[in-house]
Amino acid sequence: MLVHWIWLAHRPGLGPRTRVELLRHFRDPEAVYFADEEALGNLELSTEAKAALLDKNLDASEKILEQCRKKRLSILTLQDAAYPSRLKNIPDPPPVLYYKG
Repeated sequence: MLVHWIWLAHRPGLGPRTRVELLRHFRDPEAVYFADEEALGNLELSTEAKAALLDKNLDASEKILEQCRKKRLSILTLQDAAYPSRLKNIPDPPPVLYYKG
């Protein structure tokens, strides 16, 4: 499922608030990933955003995940208990945090 978080975080045409709204609507990034054109049709999204969400290629996300492993970077998602609460409470929190240490 981490690969789906990375996929969502790096979709072109989506701003942070749109990502948060997608997570509220679908509950998790895996559900966003598996959403088809019909499921996305009810949402107010730009043409670019819809196209990005319908692009289900995970190659770039898997590459980022592998690079994080090689560099020993940790990843926190918006739904992780350790995600900073102050950051979580801003209007447009980043869905994924990369950190070392």
